Amino acid sequence: MWEARSDSHLWSESYDRDLDDIFTIQDEISAAIVGALKRRLELEVAGTPRAITAANTEAHDAYLRGRYLMVQRTQATMEGAVREFEKAIEIDPGYARAHAELAIAHLFLNRGAFGGIPLPEAISRAAPHARQAMALDPNLAEAHAAAGQLWYLQQNPEEALAHFEKAVQINPNYAIVYNWMAIVLSKELGHYAKSFVALETAVRLDPLSISTRYNYIVSLINRGRFAEADRELDRLASIAPDWYERLRTIRMSLGGKWATAVLGSLDSLRIGENSERSRTILAMQLAVIGLEKEAFALAGASHFGVLRIMGRPEDAVAAVETRLADDIDLRVRHDLALALAGSGDYASARPILEERWQRSGERITCCNRFRIDGAAALIAILRDAGEDTATGVLLAAIRENVRRYHQAGIGGTKLVFSVDFEEGLAAYLAGEREKGLALIAKAVEDGYFILPNEAYLQALYDDPGFAPILASQQARQARERNRFLAVVCTDNPYAAIWQPLPETCGGVENLRN
Repeated sequence: MWEARSDSHLWSESYDRDLDDIFTIQDEISAAIVGALKRRLELEVAGTPRAITAANTEAHDAYLRGRYLMVQRTQATMEGAVREFEKAIEIDPGYARAHAELAIAHLFLNRGAFGGIPLPEAISRAAPHARQAMALDPNLAEAHAAAGQLWYLQQNPEEALAHFEKAVQINPNYAIVYNWMAIVLSKELGHYAKSFVALETAVRLDPLSISTRYNYIVSLINRGRFAEADRELDRLASIAPDWYERLRTIRMSLGGKWATAVLGSLDSLRIGENSERSRTILAMQLAVIGLEKEAFALAGASHFGVLRIMGRPEDAVAAVETRLADDIDLRVRHDLALALAGSGDYASARPILEERWQRSGERITCCNRFRIDGAAALIAILRDAGEDTATGVLLAAIRENVRRYHQAGIGGTKLVFSVDFEEGLAAYLAGEREKGLALIAKAVEDGYFILPNEAYLQALYDDPGFAPILASQQARQARERNRFLAVVCTDNPYAAIWQPLPETCGGVENLRN
């Protein structure tokens, strides 16, 4: 090893060992390099790197194949990773890292990530391997990473963050864990500025991580840093073209270009895996532009998100109750509470929302445990019960979350997220009518979609000042629907993967004139 600046020799050594000693050699080489760096360059190194230890090279090879498949982030490759890690453990039951990675792969196959397994089942498959990894080696970074993911999906973000922090303390170069830290800090805890720092670290350590770069680009877009986002998009295009298309869609659909969002999702499906998750996103986008039958054809007639977008809260309640039969998941209970509140069944919604509010630590964040819609629903429920004074803490929490957005430089509006809308709704619910309506109008003008038939928003719907806002949203919906149909109903470039229903394209020729 040489120092480039002075061209001086820092370290060299030769090793004569049998192949069976490969892992020991790795440890010896790592320790020697660290020692040389400390002595010659006066560097402080957190710890001596540890080589992967397995009973034999065959187990290690299976582990490496599993790791390769994991980073592809599709259902098929995740299932393949599970098989490889299971093979490694069959060969070497004491292989702690294989247990840890198997736990993570099982978790990533839940319905909310890259697979179709109900979350409770994914957790039950993963938990024994996460525990085994920790028991085999409590100082293993991967064991803490697996434990962190397990706690995160069990709705305990503080415990998850503690394990992630321990993982990067053990291995400061553990790039993907910084990404997971960023998710917990942002979605669960609302620490948006700290989350962005963690993402920057993750991208610097592993520029080729698809999921990390995806989250980083979304964060840049949310901050209005479009030139940087475009550069990062260009870097993603060659290594993950389907993910590139998803992000390009977000970038190009800003400003209310909803048809561009739908077409971009079709581009992504044409390039990448035709996954259930991707088709669900497409279905919800079709619902936004008013193509109800097309949305249900893709997602099924009982899809919760599509039903809410189409303004059918009673049907959404039935859909979530059906899901609860085989997926007793806290996230599903939250969906049930929103559906109940949207349908006006405040008595049934209240205990679930209050439980979620307490479990959140009375904190509102952008996109997970207790969001703006849950807060608005609980405020309406309390007021309906004559408990208006109890709403103050909820309004303060909404405004505190908006303050954290601004502190972190987040201020954009997308189809399903708008800082202006959240700030405006807080103002409106606090009695600042003119300010609230002005901010809500700006959000809609910039392309945010307001759900059309939620009982807990009825006071807003009934306000005469909301009528022009709703009219603006409906006009955009019709305009963007026509833009979309003009593409897919003539010479459909997506015919190989998706075709509109015959009745969808009636009268399209008139749209083009």
